[in-house]
Amino acid sequence: VGLHGRSIENSYGASPSTFTIVFLRHRVRVEAMELRAKLADVATHMSKEWEFQHGSERVEMGFPFSPKQTSTGKLGTPRTLSTFVSHVTWTFPRDFCLEHVVL
Repeated sequence: VGLHGRSIENSYGASPSTFTIVFLRHRVRVEAMELRAKLADVATHMSKEWEFQHGSERVEMGFPFSPKQTSTGKLGTPRTLSTFVSHVTWTFPRDFCLEHVVL
């Protein structure tokens, strides 16, 4: 999912912060993802831990985001996510600033 030069972010300190993608025509099974944080805000507005919800299944995930590491690279999900779903959700315990998501 490219965000077309814009980022999706919540820097208001509201917690938890949630980001959901709904697939209208397809059901998906996410085997890996890449998240890229916005460089200008990564140090102050990017949670290093999050919960990934794949349908009704939930997985705790994390990455040490920093100004030198703004992207997770290919980050695998547990093989237990076996069902195909129509939506996926990330829940961050604090702020987030994503400019690119690859599934």
